[in-house]
Amino acid sequence: MAASELMVIISCLVSGQPQTAWDFEIYAPLNPNPQIRRAQFQELHSAIRVEKGRLTLESGPEQVLDDVQANWIPGSIPKGAEGGLHKVPLVRGVIFYDPAIKGNLKDKDHYQVEFRMFVSGKRDDRSGVWRITRKYLSDMGFVDGYGYETDDFQSLMGSIPGGKLHALVEEQARKRLLNVAADPVIKDPAPIISVYVRGEGATPVVPVPETPSGEAARMPPDTRAILLRAAPAAEMEQPSPDSEPNAKASKFERFEVVLHAVSDINHPQSTADLTWWGSLGEGALMEARMGSLLTVRCTAAQAKKIAGQPEVAQVRLPRGPVIAVASTADAAKAPARSGGQVAGSPIVVLHHDFQGWREAVGKTLPLGTVLVDLTKERNSGLLADPFPTPAGGTGPGTKLAVACCGKGGVAPVLVRIDPKSPAMIRRLASALAGDQYPNQLLLVRQGEAREEINRLVGQIARAEEAREAAEASTEGDATEQLALRKKAREVIEDLNKRINLLTRLGQEVVFFQADLLGLAKAGVVVCGISWLEGHPQGSIGGVSRLIEDSLQGRLVWIQIVPETRPQVWAGNLTDRDGNGFAELRTGVSPHESEFLPLIWKNPGEKESKGGKFRLTVQHHEAHNGELVRSRPDLYRNSLNKLRPVVVYQAEGARPGDPWVVVGQGDGLSLKLQQDASGASWEQQVDVVMEKAGRYAVRLEADPARDVVPRELASIPASRRRHVASVRMLLTAVEGVGAPQWAFSSGWLPERPEWVGAPGLAGGTLTVGPAPSIPFSDLTMGLLCKPEVGLEGNLPIRSDSERLFEKAGVTATEALRLWNRGQGVDQTRARFQRGGLAPGD
Repeated sequence: MAASELMVIISCLVSGQPQTAWDFEIYAPLNPNPQIRRAQFQELHSAIRVEKGRLTLESGPEQVLDDVQANWIPGSIPKGAEGGLHKVPLVRGVIFYDPAIKGNLKDKDHYQVEFRMFVSGKRDDRSGVWRITRKYLSDMGFVDGYGYETDDFQSLMGSIPGGKLHALVEEQARKRLLNVAADPVIKDPAPIISVYVRGEGATPVVPVPETPSGEAARMPPDTRAILLRAAPAAEMEQPSPDSEPNAKASKFERFEVVLHAVSDINHPQSTADLTWWGSLGEGALMEARMGSLLTVRCTAAQAKKIAGQPEVAQVRLPRGPVIAVASTADAAKAPARSGGQVAGSPIVVLHHDFQGWREAVGKTLPLGTVLVDLTKERNSGLLADPFPTPAGGTGPGTKLAVACCGKGGVAPVLVRIDPKSPAMIRRLASALAGDQYPNQLLLVRQGEAREEINRLVGQIARAEEAREAAEASTEGDATEQLALRKKAREVIEDLNKRINLLTRLGQEVVFFQADLLGLAKAGVVVCGISWLEGHPQGSIGGVSRLIEDSLQGRLVWIQIVPETRPQVWAGNLTDRDGNGFAELRTGVSPHESEFLPLIWKNPGEKESKGGKFRLTVQHHEAHNGELVRSRPDLYRNSLNKLRPVVVYQAEGARPGDPWVVVGQGDGLSLKLQQDASGASWEQQVDVVMEKAGRYAVRLEADPARDVVPRELASIPASRRRHVASVRMLLTAVEGVGAPQWAFSSGWLPERPEWVGAPGLAGGTLTVGPAPSIPFSDLTMGLLCKPEVGLEGNLPIRSDSERLFEKAGVTATEALRLWNRGQGVDQTRARFQRGGLAPGD
């Protein structure tokens, strides 16, 4: 070699390395013959220079030329040009190192790596090579990353012990040279052509949650965590008959039960069809029923018994409404009804918090306003539940009533329900329609009153004996004797007062039933409660069907829909590439389409620290109607297999890098409602967002290929495939602010946002955020156009003065049209033409 050539090589070796460069080691076995080896080295070096790379031999060329065992040659190359090294003759494999990785690899330490592969053939062939190569690497200690870009099965990312890398590349080179296939099925004998070592650290293994079985398989995670840790049945026995009523009641909790049976929205409010109900024991009580949705009050042990029944789809804690109002410990009891007033108004305002309504009557509410509290039915002594708003405040229901009626308007009937028991609307709908049927809860209350009176009478007898003994006693001085006699008389007086209050319960029941009968005079109902989680939406939702079937268009139902669009995504369940993950976005790469980004947004655009949120995934699927009737047991599990996964990337991660799993569901979808032609399902997972970086949701999916269960044999020609509709909701559980979908990424969901129930019921007018797309583009049967919409930003899932004001204008106009004799269809049509002002 000429001296000038050697000087050039040495100058290249000692020159500085660019900051945006890869360090590399090329595997280039050179001929041991000195002359041939020198010629090969010169050819190799020249080719590397052409590719903008350089060698970094500490001892110069002689480091390679004199050592025939030196098959690994170090160097560096600018990032972006490294692909050219594969074109260099004699190069059998390359390991690239991020500049941050200095020194030799430690044999047992894990390093973050990316394996680049060359895979030929059709997609299925490439996928097969990719899977077999991953298995081959796992046997060497490789831990596969999660959710990275495979680049059409051209890469694998994860971590591997440093001591395995050189041997791995050498083995791949030998197999390529000998054309020996790693597996006889695949064509590519050794697809790995380069390794990128990006940093130190092991890839965490993602544990897949075990699918619950038994009674746990009929509970969502939050309920499962409580009931399966509850005391054994032996410890949950009923208190003794002599114990106080409040001690007895403390053993009972409220649960919601969903049955597998086809939902009959007009089913009687009874448990006569539930053959297993009697086995629960004493104390279990059904408080409300809306088709297959039951609100039950029972012990934890009884709830577990219910979950074990084959006819039960799920047992869960009550689900709250869209509008969430925080309760307080010192909340006041609901005030008593107005004496002498009887409900009977053309306008009804439905809400769950009317705190301050009595103080508003005659000031901001018309005289004659009456409250009908349906929560009284389920409490001993007909005592209403406490209002969430503390005493002295004004509840959102009262504000809504003021906006709808005002001081000089028509006196409304305020109807209160428990927002965690939407089945109570069944009672309201029956009263609005003028239907009468035996009210089991009122009978229970009257029976409790009789039992309590009998118990108090027994106490009076014992108190009388104590009084007589005190009066006959001569022990102690005169002062002590007088005190004992006074105390004995006070006990008797107190017991008599309690008995008198209980005997007046019958009168309260009469007033309550009269109020319910008076609701049949209503022509307009304004509802300030919507439900999203835990209940099917659209025209198939229970509340929507109640309004549709029970009221049959005889009154106008005005539904308040708060802002939920930033927290609700809706679309179809698709897995076009068959890789087991649903596509959630359009207009992006196939890999990015599987990740739905989300953020945590604090009020006032303040710095976000995140919090705990709940991801709810619901889907509706079609079923074979004949099988639903003849073999309903075949549809106790969802046809579509889904599992939500929440993932995270640290700041600085590159597009296509692996994600870290921070939360995942167990894949168990619980039934919300079964209909004659389909069912709605739901699963939830709680996640904590506490680190800076990127968060997203990925949905594992195996869409159904037919409307019949998978275990039934079918041929392609007989299949009736139905695409399941999916929606995902974000709900804040802890922390300031709320999680939202990151719409700033320049994409739109396949379908627009959903709105709260009952948006599609007949005769319903919705008041809420204006839709983001024209009404003509909405899919009928799934979405609803708010006829009275508000533009601009609204507080997410909260009460809004703007919503109340718009609802008041809508209610006033609807009542005016109703009084003029216009029917529900005419009233709705006038609003849908848009822009009507009061007085038109």
